[in-house]
Amino acid sequence: MKIVHILGVLVILTLIINTIKEFIPRFIDGWNSVEVVIPGTEMEQYSIRPTEETVTTDSIFNQALNREVPYQINSITTSVKTNTIKSGLSIPIALLSLLTLYGYYCLMRTLISVSKGEIITRQNVRRLRFFIYPMIATSALFELQNYISHLQAVQELIFNGYELSDFTLKYSWTAYFIIALLVEIFAQAVKIKEEQDLTI
Repeated sequence: MKIVHILGVLVILTLIINTIKEFIPRFIDGWNSVEVVIPGTEMEQYSIRPTEETVTTDSIFNQALNREVPYQINSITTSVKTNTIKSGLSIPIALLSLLTLYGYYCLMRTLISVSKGEIITRQNVRRLRFFIYPMIATSALFELQNYISHLQAVQELIFNGYELSDFTLKYSWTAYFIIALLVEIFAQAVKIKEEQDLTI
């Protein structure tokens, strides 16, 4: 039981540190950035790769080697035409994002309950479900937006010496589904415990 309390506290601390480490700098960068956007377009970032090994590369000075060394670009940020379908997905994403924020609150409440020794409870099951399922739904819509953006970039952008990289999923779906599986296993454990309590 002691190790459960320790792990619960560690997870809470890790979540707080990661939130501060990732969210605040991104917010400040987004606030300070000024992008000139062509009307009817939006700025998007894409991964690219050279079309052939002999592609000309630029160079940058390496102080340790005291010489110019080659480099290649692997991502670009550019303007593409605004996509109405992609823009329309912003509304359900915004709504699901609110549920995701509430899910993080539920996760924190669960971790606090666990650190107090209140582990196998129905309330913790509900909280964990509120944590993982809105996150999966929100991530799925973001992946759909990214896929639409990738298809649009393939049709619109022309490169010299480079091409768009193949579309890849951004989020860790294996981890999401493992967490969802563990939550449902936990729910079954709570159900079994309640049935055993009734038979006593």
